[in-house]
Amino acid sequence: MRTVRATLAAILLTAIVLSGCSSGSSGSPAQPSTRSPAASAPASTVEETVATTAPAAGQGQAACTQAAILPLLKSKFDDPGNGLVIVKADIKGCRNGYAHVFAVPRQNPAGQSQFESEQLFLRSVGGKWTSVAEGTGITCEDADITPAMLQACRALGEGVAAWPTTRREAAGTAGDLVAIRTARHGTFDRVVFQFAGRNRPGYSVEYVPRVTQDPSDRPVPLRGSAFMQVVFQGASTMDVQGRKVYTGPATITPGLPTLKQIKLAGDFERVLSFGIGLDHKAGFQVQSLTGPSRVVIDVAH
Repeated sequence: MRTVRATLAAILLTAIVLSGCSSGSSGSPAQPSTRSPAASAPASTVEETVATTAPAAGQGQAACTQAAILPLLKSKFDDPGNGLVIVKADIKGCRNGYAHVFAVPRQNPAGQSQFESEQLFLRSVGGKWTSVAEGTGITCEDADITPAMLQACRALGEGVAAWPTTRREAAGTAGDLVAIRTARHGTFDRVVFQFAGRNRPGYSVEYVPRVTQDPSDRPVPLRGSAFMQVVFQGASTMDVQGRKVYTGPATITPGLPTLKQIKLAGDFERVLSFGIGLDHKAGFQVQSLTGPSRVVIDVAH
């Protein structure tokens, strides 16, 4: 009887041990996890989530590199059947989301067609470059510039946007003023002082707080909010015999975007001066031209 009881006790003990082992196996019901989703997720999943919610700095702006620009140039111009293959992007400048580039073709062997570089102004849109203007001879100073190209020129600081506001001067000989003309161009206004013969007087052009008469120094009233004083040395509205050669008005009011008024400020002892009233202070350039003799002042819009 004792032997039977011992045997039964051993069997019962074995069953209990086996039952304890099976309770930790996959057969037991799973307990709910108390960890957060982020803590239980693989590391790679967490990194991907961060990447989509926090883009890297600079994302959305196209890179100003050969690798980023050359594919666009090749897609636009490559024509292998005719020997045209673009091999380089000659990047002249990148600024404020715009680029000025030239598509440079390969040099073909002698006897085959040769191609010129093509000029483009590009804009970064959605992280990619797109063309806003293109053409071999286009410039930021063209009279018929498009609004899109004008915006590109301003962003790049090219053309009229690069003109300084500092004093300009040049030596000359003498000249008798015969005409004054004004004109509006695409990105600037122009005033032309034309002189008789081949000679051109010396000149100075500068911004001043106010324009004054020569020789009295009395203020010259002008339209606008910014003012230039233009002085020609060795010049007059009369020739050396005292005959009037300039018969135009002493005040010209063209009402252009920047150029508002031009007024004679002095004609004394072969020193001829003018005041120019402008809508605002803007960059300008001065050119001396011949055939006929002229001094040309261009003021940016």
